[in-house]
Amino acid sequence: MHRFGAVRRFWYSQNFRECVKLINSIKKNGMNHLLHKVELRACFSALIQFALFLLFLFQFQTIWAEGSKDFVNYPGHRLYLDTRDPQQMKVYAGPGEFINVGASHVGMNGGFIQVYRPDGTLHATFDDNSLGVAVIHNNVEEQNGPIGGGLGYIPGVVQVDTANAGIWTVIFDYPDYEEATFPNILNSAPWDLTNQPSTRTVVLSWDITVSQGAAGDQGGTLLEGRVYSNEYISLLRGNGVTTSPVFYVFTQDGYLYEVTFSETDPFRFPISSNSFGLVTGDLKPIYKSKNESEFRRDADPASWSPDSLYLYEPQAEDFGPLVNNKIFFNPPASDMPSTAMNTDIFRNNTHQTWLYNNLLQLEIDTFFFQGFDPDLIGCPGNVMEFSSGGWFIISANANGQATLELDLNENGLFGDPEDITIQQNLEAGIDSIFWDGNNGLGNPIPIDPSFTMTYRGSIRYGEIHISMTDIENNLGGVTFKLLNAPPNVPDSLFFYDHSDIGGAVSGGGTPGNALPTSTPYTYSGNFGNNRFLDQWIFTTFNIAETPVTIEVVQDCPCDALGATPNLVIPQPNLSACEGSSVVLMAMNNPDSATTNIDSLTYMWSGPGGFIFEETLAPGDTSRLALNNLTLATAGIYTVTSTSNLGCSDGPDTLNLTVFPGLNITSLIGGGDICPAASHEISA
Repeated sequence: MHRFGAVRRFWYSQNFRECVKLINSIKKNGMNHLLHKVELRACFSALIQFALFLLFLFQFQTIWAEGSKDFVNYPGHRLYLDTRDPQQMKVYAGPGEFINVGASHVGMNGGFIQVYRPDGTLHATFDDNSLGVAVIHNNVEEQNGPIGGGLGYIPGVVQVDTANAGIWTVIFDYPDYEEATFPNILNSAPWDLTNQPSTRTVVLSWDITVSQGAAGDQGGTLLEGRVYSNEYISLLRGNGVTTSPVFYVFTQDGYLYEVTFSETDPFRFPISSNSFGLVTGDLKPIYKSKNESEFRRDADPASWSPDSLYLYEPQAEDFGPLVNNKIFFNPPASDMPSTAMNTDIFRNNTHQTWLYNNLLQLEIDTFFFQGFDPDLIGCPGNVMEFSSGGWFIISANANGQATLELDLNENGLFGDPEDITIQQNLEAGIDSIFWDGNNGLGNPIPIDPSFTMTYRGSIRYGEIHISMTDIENNLGGVTFKLLNAPPNVPDSLFFYDHSDIGGAVSGGGTPGNALPTSTPYTYSGNFGNNRFLDQWIFTTFNIAETPVTIEVVQDCPCDALGATPNLVIPQPNLSACEGSSVVLMAMNNPDSATTNIDSLTYMWSGPGGFIFEETLAPGDTSRLALNNLTLATAGIYTVTSTSNLGCSDGPDTLNLTVFPGLNITSLIGGGDICPAASHEISA
């Protein structure tokens, strides 16, 4: 039996109706002191028992639901769900769980709810209000959620099997859109279906709630923190009415921000969040607010022009460092997986997306300089070819925005005309920041065996940009609160730069140099009309001042110290008799540097097309053994030594002389010889 059955039974019981009749009779006719006191005492006793029962019940059972009910306790007016532009709600559901949906517009002038599986296929459509299924009739049903039974609405239900666990998409819409006027109502105001506009314009109330064990109206346990959107578009009809909602913005790195609007007078109220705000065509954030006419919203960065400005499509799949944050209506549930399948319905793009990740604090475990070799052979570590530049290689565990400052005139100061500052997007894992090898005046760093520079910098991570598009007035502004801030990390500071549209810069900063503030930016007079206002917040990882010495060479890699072998032949002239054996030797000079040599390859050649090759460690000697020498093996032998970087020394030569062997044809002077006597024999 449903957990709320006892509530309903008492509400409609004979005892309760008699209590109500008694109270109304006393109001109308006055109290018969003896009889009425006894009856009234019994009535109040029953009511008190019922109140205690409710207290007990709701102490242990909270009514969860997700959707428009999350806004009803905020100050101001109700945000209607706008259907003019496509938007898609997302909900994670695991195996065996139930998705419960409902809305106030279902079956009204073609209003419908569509529920799509994680693979993008349509699972269910709810568009018939004749049975009351998936219809939220009033504020009481909205507040109580999909529990049915006269207290909540009767949900449209989708049971999730194992194969379809993931992120489902729910769309609340009409067959087409109609522009229409309708009255605004307060968040706290009671309502029924007469308040739902009959035109194909907005949705007054909507709900998506996940339950476990059973559907919501069958006693299932209702959950929160499963529903989000990448772009939530709502509407107040006209200006002069305010609202003060709260959203929870979650980042890929697990940073959870509470974003609070105060007395916002938006007319239309689109809210989205990404990692960069507005960007140039080469994905560089501008950290500025702009007029809507100055940028283009687009989902295809490959087609972008470097000289134009763009807002990456908020509902599209993430594109490298361009990450669309997730806007939750309650703090996200920690029982969700780190990734799940999802489909962008409007672009028919099925993909894996991030979901619930624990808070990630940035760490760097690698940072070094690697020169660029135009010949693509490669430079040794800390070696740079003149005027070719190179990369600072960084290995980090999170995405971020890197700022790297180089003190290139070696005076211990940053910001001189000769110094430079480089900004670069970094992705988690191994990434790099490129420096062209020039100073701030455009002059190449000269050839120098030991050029010392000092670097410092910072990496912004956990960054969110809250994008407010065409929000006319914001009387109380917007504030940010990092709910899971690590120790010693500010949790309420944010930035903005509205100078390009005639507004202020945060913290008393100057255009292009926003400073942190906790004071919200407020405006009126339709200042935000047709404008994109960007406000951002981030966490900073500082890169300490560190000196580094590099070798600047004319040609990389072979001009680098210890990159080219120094070939030595210990015995450049050898001689041997025909038929004997000999060993030719070559080696790297033991007194030369081999800092950047891992191996050496010796290539020998000699008379008659002779070739021999072997690869050895830098300190080993190449030994060429020639056996059973003939006169034909005599001559000049050459040898070349080549390092693993392709740097060579040689060819050097070695001369081999082979003497003919003896050929005895006759002996003269034989005979008997006495002991100890001398005798001559000729050959």
